[in-house]
Amino acid sequence: MQVHVDIDLFQRRRAELETQASQIDALLSSKAVLPITYEALSADTAATVAQVCQFLGLDIATPAITPALQKVGATDLRHSVSNYQELLDHPATRALALAD
Repeated sequence: MQVHVDIDLFQRRRAELETQASQIDALLSSKAVLPITYEALSADTAATVAQVCQFLGLDIATPAITPALQKVGATDLRHSVSNYQELLDHPATRALALAD
């Protein structure tokens, strides 16, 4: 099964999400916030969770943290996305197409 990514829809939705993120940042500007990305969490789950625990004032040993994340789905988007080359060629989606 393959999916087709509508690049224009992707760009509109990304703009909406960026606007929402800015609004949330403004709402939380006076609060203590620890920004975390999925990429950081998946790259080094134990270190990221340890950082969260430290931020929350919890004393948890890093070795006690075991990653529970596992990548699912295709490792090569060429097999899952019908317009993969279009995504690769477009500046707005190139990084998405190349992401692991």
